Formats: sequence, C-alpha cells, structure tokens
Amino acid sequence: MQYPINSISTQITRIEEAMRAEGLWSEKDPAWVGRYETCVEMNVWQWLQYVQLPLRRTGHHQNLPFLAPAISQHLDLQYRGEYILQLIIELDAITPHATTQQSRIK
Repeated sequence: MQYPINSISTQITRIEEAMRAEGLWSEKDPAWVGRYETCVEMNVWQWLQYVQLPLRRTGHHQNLPFLAPAISQHLDLQYRGEYILQLIIELDAITPHATTQQSRIK
C-alpha cells in the first residue's frame, strides 16, 4: 500500500520538533556532512537528521531499513528519547519497506 508523501513529511516534522525540544537537533552541519565517504564517526541523532529523515522526506524511502530498531539501541529512554522513539515507530509504520512489499509465499 502506498501512503501519501505528506503523511511521511508530517511525521518527519513531528520528529524534528521533538528532537529540537530535547536539544538533539544540530543547528550547524557537522564536519562529516561535507566529507561523508571519509568520515564514519557520527552520532545517532546526526545520522537521523542528515541521512535518514531527508531520504524519507524526498520520497527515497523504498528499500530503506526500519529506523526504530537502529535508533532504539542508542536511546536513554529514562532521560529522553521515549517520545521520539514512538514517533519513529509511527514513521516506520507508514513508510513502505522492502520487507513489507515482498511476497511471503514459499
């Protein structure tokens, strides 16, 4: 099933707002953005902000992995992140993924 891109865009905006509220949103581009292929060190929030969310917002969400499993291992849910994780789970639910599009017939 295809979902309207504005639903995905709306959910991404909610994630961005939550990240800003928690102080996790980068206002300046980190150094690795300009030299991505030579620098592999980045934090999970920058990876979300500069790689994963833009891909989904621009419609390049086919064959992308689910975000929640990748993000959840980096969160301190007692301090912050529980609400953001919930938003990411909701984004995963409305984003088409390769595994949900493949036939399950053996």
